[in-house]
Amino acid sequence: MIDMKYDIIGKTLKTQAFKIDFGEDIKNVIVHNNIFIVLLNPINNKGGIRHDVKNNVYGVSSVGEVIWQIQNPGALYPNLPWGADDTFVGIACRANGILTAVTFGYVYALDCKTGKVEYLDMHW
Repeated sequence: MIDMKYDIIGKTLKTQAFKIDFGEDIKNVIVHNNIFIVLLNPINNKGGIRHDVKNNVYGVSSVGEVIWQIQNPGALYPNLPWGADDTFVGIACRANGILTAVTFGYVYALDCKTGKVEYLDMHW
């Protein structure tokens, strides 16, 4: 059995097997299908959004290999009313096993093995 326990230390994801520095503060990590899903923090110290932090969701294997960076949704959804934002502010795994990533205005369902956007789940 794989040990999926982890610690977040600022910009670093640390397990017994590896340590990765992402160069940006880590906002959240969830474990889904033996993959660490890492959300880098897009919020600046004044509470505003840093739009230089793009496609800020990563998949990391149990041995510390970054296996994907989230697909930019703009190519799939070029005609969304508010534009397809590529700065993500949240991640979640729903009870039905669907992995989601949230921007300001949209929730995208993801393939957790590849980081590809499967579909636009909803908008708010």
